Amino acid sequence: RVEIRAEAADDHGIGSLVLRSWRRQASGLSLPEVSQTLAAPNEPRWLGTVPLDLAPRGLEPGDELHVVIVATDDSPWRQRAESREVILRVPTLAERREIARALADSTASRAAAAAKSQRQLTRRTEDAARARGRRDQRSAAAKDRDSKSAQPRSMEYEAAEQAEALAKEQRELAQQVDKLREDARALEKQLREAGALDTSLARQLREAQQLLKDALTPELAAQLEELSRAAQKLSPDDTRRALENLKEQQERLRKQLERS
Repeated sequence: RVEIRAEAADDHGIGSLVLRSWRRQASGLSLPEVSQTLAAPNEPRWLGTVPLDLAPRGLEPGDELHVVIVATDDSPWRQRAESREVILRVPTLAERREIARALADSTASRAAAAAKSQRQLTRRTEDAARARGRRDQRSAAAKDRDSKSAQPRSMEYEAAEQAEALAKEQRELAQQVDKLREDARALEKQLREAGALDTSLARQLREAQQLLKDALTPELAAQLEELSRAAQKLSPDDTRRALENLKEQQERLRKQLERS
């Protein structure tokens, strides 16, 4: 089903709107036109969405369906105007395979890019955890020397903002992974429709979808929440532990991405 939006206007009012469509086969033969009355508003303006059910038309690969909407005004002269012609074309099997191949290349490239981004993010999370640990040691040493000294609050805020930024970036990357899983499912469907899905490829695609699904674990989501809570409390120890735990979950996600 395809929805077509249309608008018609006339000072005398719109007497009727008719949708005309005809099928042109891949061989070039045009079949008889089909007309469908849409409305007779008898008002100066009409705006609406027209549902077009393609199933009964029996379209085959390479066929085209030509569609126009004709408006007739409500004057004694019954003047008419036509919309631009819209052509809905069913791709051939060869074209479907090309579309599926392009989607496969795009999905694989984005999976590789996501794995690379995850490696970099994991490394930065590890660096932040180490820096947090060194800062805590310096702060503890300073307190041993002088019980009145304290780490400036500005450094705590800076570390908290860094932790929040890492958590936000990880959530955005997780959304990309979820989108990759949807694309892998769409790719499987396109290949099946194009008659290009053999048993081995179907198995690999299902494995990739499962890997991407398993990559987004509840533990990863829980660790991101824990990191956000620690950052909001400005708790150095909690933030360091949360960063270290998050790094372990990120490493697991990276491996799943690379395998997929």
